[in-house]
Amino acid sequence: MIIRPDKRYGKIFDVLIEFKFVTLKDAGLTGDQAKAFSKESLHELPPIKKAFEEGEKQVIQYGKHLDEKYGNLRLQKFVVVALGFERVCFRKLI
Repeated sequence: MIIRPDKRYGKIFDVLIEFKFVTLKDAGLTGDQAKAFSKESLHELPPIKKAFEEGEKQVIQYGKHLDEKYGNLRLQKFVVVALGFERVCFRKLI
């Protein structure tokens, strides 16, 4: 989401979100197992880690392109990874 030029006076950020989806099958889990993971444990699962790595690369690439094109963005970058339809985790890039 890019803020309209006439609304840039506020404290609103431009937002870039990369969504990734990991199936329960790819993670080797059932829905109940996915729900039982703590937030920290969920981030440590290999398929989730891989999705975050891919998403971060894409967000960085897309962010650079947007900065080159628009120049004055206050861009906030996020990667969101869904594990099936049971869990969602996210990471904000700095």
